[in-house]
Amino acid sequence: MSTRAKPIQQRSQQSRQVIFESALALFRENGYEETTMRDIAAKAGVAVGAAYYYFRKKEDLVHEYYLMLEEGSSAEAVRLCAATTSFKARIRGIISFKLHQVTPDRSLTKVLARIASDPDNQLSPFSRETQHIRDKAIRMMEQLLEGSDLKCGTELRPHAARLIWLLFMGMIFFWIQDRSPFQKQTEKLSEIAVNLTDKVLWLSSLPLTGAINRLTIELTNTIFDAFTHDTSALPPESADTKD
Repeated sequence: MSTRAKPIQQRSQQSRQVIFESALALFRENGYEETTMRDIAAKAGVAVGAAYYYFRKKEDLVHEYYLMLEEGSSAEAVRLCAATTSFKARIRGIISFKLHQVTPDRSLTKVLARIASDPDNQLSPFSRETQHIRDKAIRMMEQLLEGSDLKCGTELRPHAARLIWLLFMGMIFFWIQDRSPFQKQTEKLSEIAVNLTDKVLWLSSLPLTGAINRLTIELTNTIFDAFTHDTSALPPESADTKD
């Protein structure tokens, strides 16, 4: 890249960031559905065409928000992995961090959760359009598992990251519904869920648990498939092969 091109690229990145930050501020102030691209351009101090140049539609700004959250979580996962080998401490830590991340955006998260009920909506965390973000999140879960003190059966281990990601999504949806002061019920549920997950995975390493492990794998993959339409991990016997 030439010396002349670098300042141009930097200005372009700055303009994109200003538009994104303006959109996020308006989503928080006025609500996602009430905010238009024209509003965003006005707040950012750019022409409407410039806003559309960087973000083709409002949904692209939400995708950028998802990526921002995921990048922050990934950095926290690296920190947790360096700080402890405790599986439970790592999972507790990432759940706590994620909830702290979205706390300022509770109203926006409620809107996105309503949208998430339709897996065909491109803003759903289960949609095809968000698959790259979902894949990144599952890789992060795998990173938290790697090198931890987790005891898990060989058969179940390749599916553990997906299982924990589903748990993670459930915690977010519970947090949205939690009306207790400072969402203390979510904190309580998180502790129970982490302890239960640890026990289930530990039990999978014991002898004579093969049948239970296979049911757990099938349950995990069936739920995952139902939301994401991804059949790649379903065991052959789960497919409908009858004539």
